[in-house]
Amino acid sequence: MRRILFSVSGHGLGHLNQAAALMQAVHARHPDIAITVRSSLDRARIEQRLGFPVAYLDAQDDFGVRIRNGFDVDLPETGRAYDRMAARWPEVLGRAKADIAAVRPDLIVANVGFVPLAAGAELGIPSLGLASLDWHTVLAGYWAGERAQVLDLMDAAYASAEALLAFAPTTAEAAWRRRISLGPAAEAGRPRGDALRARLGLPRGQRLVLCAFGNSAPPPPRTDLLACAGTTFLVPARWSAAKSTVAVDGLDWPFIDLLASCDACLAKLGYGIAAEAVRNAVPLLYHRRPGWREDDALAGWTEAHGRARQIDLAALDADGLRHALDRFAAEPAPAAPAFMDPDAAVSTLLSAAL
Repeated sequence: MRRILFSVSGHGLGHLNQAAALMQAVHARHPDIAITVRSSLDRARIEQRLGFPVAYLDAQDDFGVRIRNGFDVDLPETGRAYDRMAARWPEVLGRAKADIAAVRPDLIVANVGFVPLAAGAELGIPSLGLASLDWHTVLAGYWAGERAQVLDLMDAAYASAEALLAFAPTTAEAAWRRRISLGPAAEAGRPRGDALRARLGLPRGQRLVLCAFGNSAPPPPRTDLLACAGTTFLVPARWSAAKSTVAVDGLDWPFIDLLASCDACLAKLGYGIAAEAVRNAVPLLYHRRPGWREDDALAGWTEAHGRARQIDLAALDADGLRHALDRFAAEPAPAAPAFMDPDAAVSTLLSAAL
């Protein structure tokens, strides 16, 4: 094995976090294996998350679903985007084949685009899926029998892979040949709450709440929501008008250390933030995306293994937020589940491709 091509969806940062867990494990144990990342995500962001440089291919063919307002799936625009892809399928597939053939990988690992898997099948390159979901499962639930041509393209591509290396909890139901569980994947941060308070000039008893919305922060909530006495909110830049807020963008700490150093997190429910909150024993107040296929399983898993409650960000007021945060402070953190074992995951990755 000389080179692995990791294809990473640009839909959200959770896909990068999942793929990064395995890329870091491969790099640490087999530094002789070259890694190329194919993604629409910015190369600098990818390398910052990995902690080492990689070869990079810009690709726009794995957008997952289109999102509006930071939360809602834009079904009309998502449908139009896939209709355009299906109408130009030979061109889309040909471009992916040319990109991948130029790299000459020994293995393709996709989280969780179907185009690189279809290209790999035509090129005769072994491939694996690596994810907690797949786009066939997500979109079949929204389209309810529509766009059979697109769904068939997805299913055939997923079925061409040797296996799906599945992160728990998984909702992937496409026609994968095999599913191999890796357990949940999340990074462990360094909890340094007192150092963070000192960095921000705050008293030691000040409560810190991280507002985490990945690539797509919704519009700011009402100003009074972020006016809890004794609480400072670490927020996206567009939320930072209130006196009780600090813009995360201006801090020079790794995101995972910020999360581990806070007393709670307010976020859109997604695999990355849910798994990281559980692993770092940080209470999570989560807002669900309407109709999102993964959310039932993910919410159940998060509440079973961590301190987590659903909120409606539009309806939440300062008193409700304060009450929820006070309840979290009084609850002990449950025992976390076993997370992905890097040695076992790398062994599984290499053996599954043979």
